[in-house]
Amino acid sequence: MVRNAIIFLSAILFCLYTSSLCSQVAFSDKPFEALVNEARESDKILMVDAYTDWCGWCKVMDRETFSDSLVGDYVNPRMVSTKVNMEEGFGIDLAMKYRVASYPQYLFFDGEGNLIGRLSGYMEPEPFMEKLEDVLNPEHFLPASQKPMDFGMDYPDFYKTSFLKRKERSYPSAEELVAWLNTRDSLTDEVTWGVITRFVNNGAYVDSITAKKDELIALYGEEEVIAKFSSFIFSDVKSAIKAGDRAMLNDALREADRILGNAAESYKTRYRMYYYQMTQDWENYAALGVEQAKNGADPAALNQMAWAIYENCDVESALNKAVNWMKPVVAEGENPSYAYLDTYAALLYKIRNKEKAMKFAEMAIAKAEEEGEDASATEELLVKIKSLK
Repeated sequence: MVRNAIIFLSAILFCLYTSSLCSQVAFSDKPFEALVNEARESDKILMVDAYTDWCGWCKVMDRETFSDSLVGDYVNPRMVSTKVNMEEGFGIDLAMKYRVASYPQYLFFDGEGNLIGRLSGYMEPEPFMEKLEDVLNPEHFLPASQKPMDFGMDYPDFYKTSFLKRKERSYPSAEELVAWLNTRDSLTDEVTWGVITRFVNNGAYVDSITAKKDELIALYGEEEVIAKFSSFIFSDVKSAIKAGDRAMLNDALREADRILGNAAESYKTRYRMYYYQMTQDWENYAALGVEQAKNGADPAALNQMAWAIYENCDVESALNKAVNWMKPVVAEGENPSYAYLDTYAALLYKIRNKEKAMKFAEMAIAKAEEEGEDASATEELLVKIKSLK
């Protein structure tokens, strides 16, 4: 009788265990080509989780998103999934061909091996599934590659070594890069575009590259091309920062309008933010925060701006602007996160609003305990708040 009960209990536990596994994203260790074939035969999309050993957010993605049952239930019926270390073996070939330079990154392929979409960065389960909806929409597919399964193209050695692990990695000199570009018959072929996206941010070739905008977008998709073009503008912004010259910044912003098209406004906001931060112009930085809040910016972005002001600025008018835009973010009843409460308490402390600063610091500490966060910094802040006269 006891033996039967043990067997029955073991069976239940086994079912629960296997059910738990099934609810996660199911990653296969089959070779890439076999997975492309499987995706074609099962009429699914192939998802590649592109990671590196040193990528902390890749591990968070595994722990919090890919292990989520809702994500697994969404992904597994629709996709064949695999993980590829992008600094080893085939991963280097994949990174070179598809110009992967940030992690975590998620690459999506059709049954012919064409890259049809990509996502980047850590995302919580719900936002990740929302993004997947876009990836699975044929209207959003990237242009088909002429050679989707060709991983043996004539990449220069300096391009290959730039994808190795950090201790083995090397980069070309400016002279070596220009000399190689001078040998190319086209600036838009897959090999040359890979080198451009990896290394070219300024210099003699920028005008020639931007003149090929429409052709490049037709080959590689608007998002990737505009993101690369934005780096050309960013180079000009950094020159303006080095010179401390607002006129140079304005020239860069006008250039953004010219070459970035509909994406110009969002990039211009980033350029201005970076310029004000790096030149310590906290009045204009705070004014930009007010503008972003009015335009419905993401709370995480507003929090990041507010924290930068708290850490670097003593100008009361700028601090008050940050307090005002953070107030709706931490409104009671909206279940604000620990990070938002902590930032708000810190700002209130800096403008010497003792009573409110103490209230929100205590709320932050309680929230940290609820979220499993380390609240030691907020506890130190609370001591400082209580010492205010």
